[in-house]
Amino acid sequence: METMNRQHAVLVVLLLLAFLGAGRAQAQAAGWTIEFHAAADLDCTSLDAAQQRAVWDAREADASGLAASRSLWMRLMPHAPGAPAVVVARKQIRSEWYDYRDPTRPRRSNVRIDPDGSAPGLQGLLLPEAGEWWAIGRPLYLCLHERLLTAKALHPSAITVLPAEQFRAAQHRSLASLAIAIGTMLAMAALALAFRVGLRERMFLDYSIYVVGFAAYALQITDVLAWLLPMDWREGPAPRLLANLAMLLMLHFGLRFTLSYTDVATAWPRLARRSLQLAWIASAAMLVSALAFLLGDGWSAIRRLADVGFNALVGLIIVMCTFAVISQALQGRREARIYLLGWLAPMVLLLASILRFLGITPDSLRPSPVFLAYAAALESLVLGWGIAERAHQYRRSRDEALHVAEHDALTGVLNRDALSPRLSSAMAHPGPSTLLYLDVDHFKSINDQHGHGVGDQVLRRLAERCRGELRGVDTLARLGGEEFVALLSGLRADEAQVVAERIRLAIEGDPAAVVPVTISIGVAVREAGESIDAWMQRADQALYAAKHAGRNRVVLAS
Repeated sequence: METMNRQHAVLVVLLLLAFLGAGRAQAQAAGWTIEFHAAADLDCTSLDAAQQRAVWDAREADASGLAASRSLWMRLMPHAPGAPAVVVARKQIRSEWYDYRDPTRPRRSNVRIDPDGSAPGLQGLLLPEAGEWWAIGRPLYLCLHERLLTAKALHPSAITVLPAEQFRAAQHRSLASLAIAIGTMLAMAALALAFRVGLRERMFLDYSIYVVGFAAYALQITDVLAWLLPMDWREGPAPRLLANLAMLLMLHFGLRFTLSYTDVATAWPRLARRSLQLAWIASAAMLVSALAFLLGDGWSAIRRLADVGFNALVGLIIVMCTFAVISQALQGRREARIYLLGWLAPMVLLLASILRFLGITPDSLRPSPVFLAYAAALESLVLGWGIAERAHQYRRSRDEALHVAEHDALTGVLNRDALSPRLSSAMAHPGPSTLLYLDVDHFKSINDQHGHGVGDQVLRRLAERCRGELRGVDTLARLGGEEFVALLSGLRADEAQVVAERIRLAIEGDPAAVVPVTISIGVAVREAGESIDAWMQRADQALYAAKHAGRNRVVLAS
């Protein structure tokens, strides 16, 4: 066992040396040799002190100095002419370059000042031509400063020198990946908004706003949101305030969506109420933090306290709701399982960020903002699938409820209420329309002799036979009792009489009839300027005439 552990340790050391050696070789291949230095008393404005330091290393820098100053100094020497090169900091999202190629006029560069020299996860600085700098005969000093107080400590392994062409290709890959992630999220938000418009359910709106907020937050933490702002706003309070707004949208609308979609609000009402209350308290802390930020450095202690309160409350809300969702999933709730599948990755990364901000976990465990953006895109896809299923369920439930509301429970044809709008539509149509008023002959006698069960079977069989003789565009409705109305579109009087006679014969000669049944039918073609009531009355009068003439016949209204 000890031999295996020793072999593993040797392998790890060899891989690390190979990685660092590859980075150094890549820098040399670009025409530059790079060395590093860091100290607690050496920030990125101390050029004179950095030039006097004698100890520089090609692979390491003092860890305590990096943690204290958050500044990594670099000394670059050209060793051969080469193509244009870029010194690149990887995964240092909020870093700033201090460029001392001209010591009398140092330049500061970051994502917001120079967006063309960066990409999500990459912060680059274009180096001068190695051949030209060789002629100057002195080293080039650069310094990288991380602006975040809770930033992962800088390390030489995060720095590399690439030919400019390779850096541009890396930029394009990084931007394309983030664009796909954000585009996926916005597409899912648009899908949810479409469901909201079609189904009028609040849950879909909550999800849509939550995803938009998450997308804005992902853009902010990768420092891409600043690119979309006017240049004058990039260094001001606008990016911070937009990030605060994005977090509030994520918190409130994401929480409401979670409680509704997973049914936690119903199964855990007290927890749901407490979560919403904590969300409002967290929002108040966020507003205090934003106000303190606007008031300046004198309020930094209050801002820090408010930020700690906000992160602690959000972490508590995440843990509470996740516990309830897991309980719902264990009880077989499909939506809770889909939610956990999508939420797992961003939840872990968000909790890791919160724990690092609160100082509970080491700085080395701070997750990359780029990974959080990808996790958010994955979550939006999984939950997008979930809300699509929920939308299908809502639509099916709505259709079922509408069918029940419009159809007669016994026969399955339309009821009186559902017939009215179809009559109104027929009145507005310029073509001919005809009503068939049907009534079962001697239906009371059937009920009296055979019972109401047989009477119900007669009505169901009558509806089936009528539908079999009508076209798909025709309408059949039960007015009540044994009375039915058929609305025929586009048929003249003689054509409608043929249909009515066919129905009468089908009922009279039905081989599957429970008992022998006949019907009487009154036919009324709509006249110009006639109201619905008058039209129905003429059809009813024609039916009465058929009954008076001996039943089992068709009579055309005059």
